[in-house]
Amino acid sequence: MTRLPITAFGSAAIESYACFCWSLVAYTSWILRSAARVVLMAWVAADSAV
Repeated sequence: MTRLPITAFGSAAIESYACFCWSLVAYTSWILRSAARVVLMAWVAADSAV
């Protein structure tokens, strides 16, 4: 009977950790997309300025 709450807590911890990892991945990919867009626009602006 004492083992069940520990496994439930462990699975909940794993689930929240996976959710944290996924949100971190989504946030990182969003930042990379934004940075790539800014670099691309700056590159095009510099290319048209020359």
